[in-house]
Amino acid sequence: ELTIPAVKDVNGESHFALPDPEGMHIWPKGDMMLVAMPNADKSFTATLFAPYKTCFDVLDTKNAKQVKDFFTTMFPDALPYMPTIVEDFQNNPVGSLVQIRADPWKIKRFLIIGDAAHAVVPFYGQGMNSAFEDALQFYLLLRDRFRSVFTLQQRIKAFDDTCKIFYLGRKPAIDVLSDISENQFRDMSHNTNSWWYLLHHRLRHWLMPASLKTMYRFVAFSNEPYHKALKLAKRNDLIFKGVLFTTVSAIGLFGYQAFIHFFNKKK
Repeated sequence: ELTIPAVKDVNGESHFALPDPEGMHIWPKGDMMLVAMPNADKSFTATLFAPYKTCFDVLDTKNAKQVKDFFTTMFPDALPYMPTIVEDFQNNPVGSLVQIRADPWKIKRFLIIGDAAHAVVPFYGQGMNSAFEDALQFYLLLRDRFRSVFTLQQRIKAFDDTCKIFYLGRKPAIDVLSDISENQFRDMSHNTNSWWYLLHHRLRHWLMPASLKTMYRFVAFSNEPYHKALKLAKRNDLIFKGVLFTTVSAIGLFGYQAFIHFFNKKK
């Protein structure tokens, strides 16, 4: 983690150094990216996501010039906002990203959920949410079965049955979450640097109603399981491509007819 400190105005008031402080700032660089998130004290916490083999294993943290040169080359736009970049890089620890796909989730009388069963990389922002969702779904399933059983043996059987039903219903969704979380890194580190990708998102916003949700809107603002959300999002992507093709074709046809009309008129 790195720091983008707040800046002071002539009156000594603190302000965010970067514009649009309510959003996430991304500097995409292919196999790595720098991300900055705002804090309450008007600073930003910047996080460098990079492979060990092309960054952390090759940079000598004791060599201040090498560290400075690396950020000058890779993140020249961000560097002026990070006056303590060398100290931060030298002193702050490097963490590893992990994904866990445990199988099975139940061993004997124990059930694992959340990160213990399916830790995901943070790029879709769903790790904690999926753990809460695990707990809620398992509780609702178990509650309904416990209402009709009273002895210890009945409750043990109800618990075992609930674990099986919960796992079978939840595992496909969590596997999809792992995939889309990993793919989101490429989206952020590669695609956000593409003018076509950014245009695509703007066109979708202009041409499509909010009811035809994107994958992110399904995940963040609905209770659809992740695997079902992916199917719905793919369907909506096909609809958008159809609308885009129709719109472009109509504009092209109108332009062609206008050209023919103008050309004939000139004759």
